[in-house]
Order: sequence, then C-alpha cells, then structure tokens
Amino acid sequence: AWKWGEEPPDYVYNLHDGQVAGATAYGGAWEVGGGMVRNNSDERGAKLVMGSKRWKDYTLTADLKFDGEHGDMGLLVRSTDEEDGVDAYDGYYVGLRTTDATLIIGRSDYGWMEARPVPMPGGVHANTWYPLPEPAVECRIAASSQNLTTGQQAWITIEEHPCAASGRIGLRSLAPGGM
Repeated sequence: AWKWGEEPPDYVYNLHDGQVAGATAYGGAWEVGGGMVRNNSDERGAKLVMGSKRWKDYTLTADLKFDGEHGDMGLLVRSTDEEDGVDAYDGYYVGLRTTDATLIIGRSDYGWMEARPVPMPGGVHANTWYPLPEPAVECRIAASSQNLTTGQQAWITIEEHPCAASGRIGLRSLAPGGM
C-alpha cells in the first residue's frame, strides 16, 4: 500500500485480458489483447481515455505502429472533458505524423494549437515501431521518439502558463489505424 511521502508506485495497465480497466472510448474501434491496444478505425480523432482527472506529474510510455499512411497517432496527457471528435477534449497531445514525417505536440481545448513540428529522422512509416515516452511535469510536456530501424531520434517540448495541471491519459489516432 502506498503511503503519503513515499515514491508513488508505477501504474501499469494489463493489456493481455481483452480490456483496459476503466477506459472510455470516444470513437474508434478499439481492441485490447496480446499486450497491445489496436484501433481498427480510420476515424479522425478517435480516443481511448483512462486514469484519473487528478493525476498531475507522470510519464506515459507507449510503442506505436501505424497500419497505413496519411495521419497521426499518439498519446493524450492531462486530458479532461473528452467527447467524440478530433479536438474534443482539454489537454495535451504528443504524436507522430506520417504525412510530413514529424513528431508533434500541442494543446487542445476544443480547438488545436500546435507547436512547431520536429522532423523525425528516417521518416514515419507504416509497419515500423516507434517508442514514445512522454513526461508531464508541472507545466512542461515533453516527448521523444526513435525510429527503431535506423536508431535516429527526435525530441520536442512545450511549456505553457497557466497549464492544464492534471488529467487522464489516453491514446488517440487521426485517420490511420494502428497499435
């Protein structure tokens, strides 16, 4: 049992039993099993959200693999007030985009404000795994990714004051399905 003043425990979602406890889907066709979450939909802005609105500083890590080209996929942090639709949430998003081969980061508050995208060395391609760790500490959101085929990396960070200080985690895809 965790006690105040101690290092909080890692929270790991079990992706082997066919469901993600407490997850809510906003669009998409999500499947869970075999250690993966898959969106089988080409829907724009499908989200799978989980966790607590009270979560503040944390690191969310996922490995991404696109099924096709022409879209983006990534992670939501500090997300609240989610609804169906592309930018229908309040929070941050970090992802990879295939159309211009970039690592992207931005803020949604029922509209989208994107920081300057960072080119992903080696490109962003279907059927390639890309790790995406994303720490959120105070008002700084950061991410990095690596093309596991080439070993090349890219990094991106934003800082916003005032910021969305707490919220859930999630997965989001815009157009291509993937894992």
